[in-house]
Amino acid sequence: MIPEDIDNPLSTQLMRFNDNGDVTVTDNLTGLMWTKDANIYKHHYPTKIAWLDWQHAIDYIAGLNTGSGTYGYTDWRLPSRKELRSLWEVQNRFKH
Repeated sequence: MIPEDIDNPLSTQLMRFNDNGDVTVTDNLTGLMWTKDANIYKHHYPTKIAWLDWQHAIDYIAGLNTGSGTYGYTDWRLPSRKELRSLWEVQNRFKH
């Protein structure tokens, strides 16, 4: 569940993310887990385009969740607009 106050100053704190010691981080604001590299598609398919349209992104996520999953997890999904915006804002604030 995404807090209604996702845009509050908590989203700018450096301790927002915990490194899980693998290829994932946990977002302390939302409780969600993310891959450290948001462009994992490019690593799996280096000769293909790096940007996916909506349907290809849905298909790719479905593939991540098949069998034993990817990185040991089978509940991957695309972020909501609000979740994605919160990540983008943090990235831009700490880019200096």
